[in-house]
Order: sequence, then structure tokens, then C-alpha cells
Amino acid sequence: MTQIHELRHVLSLQECVRAADGGGGTVDHWQDIANNPQVFAAINSTSGRVDTTGRQLAHINQYRITLRYRDDITPQWRLRDEAFSYRILALRDVDGRQAYLEINAERDAL
Repeated sequence: MTQIHELRHVLSLQECVRAADGGGGTVDHWQDIANNPQVFAAINSTSGRVDTTGRQLAHINQYRITLRYRDDITPQWRLRDEAFSYRILALRDVDGRQAYLEINAERDAL
């Protein structure tokens, strides 16, 4: 069970926004969500693997991120700190009481 003192990482919730690029196409960029973008979270590494798709070596690290329950987070968003972004893979209410939200995520370098 997560304790409140474990939520020591400050993360921003971000959504992908599509905008015109001026040349007839679009470009995606990430921005903080409008309402309460900052959350305190516990971040725990769950697994890691090496992917060799396309002859490139990539380290893929997965994390379990726990924060106070919110019902507005979607898998289309991401979490971000100063050094990394975390792509949301799955969400779940930890104990069914809407106290904590557990997020499975993959870490990407910024």
C-alpha cells in the first residue's frame, strides 16, 4: 500500500496538441493540461528490455507510477519530469476506493 510520504516526485500531466505547420501539414507538440497539471507521484522501475528493431539498440524501461486518484487522466496523455517523459500504457484504481491511481508507463528521454 502506498503511503503519502512516498509521493515525492513532481510530475506534469501533458496532452498532445496538433497544430498547423504552415506548409499544409500538421505537427504534434506536448503541453501541460489546463487544470492542475502538477502531481506528486511515487516512481518504481518494474522491468527493462533491449529492443533491436530496425538495427538500432534501444533500452526500454517500464515503470509503475502511483499518484493520488484522478478520474481525468487518459492513456493519450503522458507524465513528464525534468529529464524524462513517461508514456502511459495502462491505468488502474489500486484498491477500488479511488484513493490512488497506478499507471504503467514506458520512459522516454526528452
